[in-house]
Amino acid sequence: MLEHRFSFTTITSVFVVFDETLLSHRLHDDDDWWTIFMDEPFEVNAGNMMLVLIHSDGIYDVTVHEHPVDDSESINCYVRCASGAMCLGPGEMLPGGDLGALKKYGGTINLPIGNYLVNVARTGDSALAVCFVPTDAEARNSFKGPQEV
Repeated sequence: MLEHRFSFTTITSVFVVFDETLLSHRLHDDDDWWTIFMDEPFEVNAGNMMLVLIHSDGIYDVTVHEHPVDDSESINCYVRCASGAMCLGPGEMLPGGDLGALKKYGGTINLPIGNYLVNVARTGDSALAVCFVPTDAEARNSFKGPQEV
């Protein structure tokens, strides 16, 4: 996989990674369903998405790398890719409110179908590094709430 770069703007201070097909059941939910305490951990722990608190609104630069960033502050989450395309960007791009994933607000990366250990690290005040490591492990997590970088 070649290095991939894009930028996004957030007003929710949240970065997400997901396969749109795995969240299609959320299409008719409220547009902010993922802010509800019980809904967000359910989807993350089921391997349907990764949600990361990034602590400030604004414009972020994202670089998708081939290898994880060697950083003790990075976080990992198992995420399934069922369609061959992963969406990355602000929380407000998640499907909901009768709208599909708002891909224009983030980036999309094509990956082979399968499970991934997704590694996210902050590499600057408004910069994130992301890595998708293929895995045979089940895409399950046991988080009690959002992860932070």
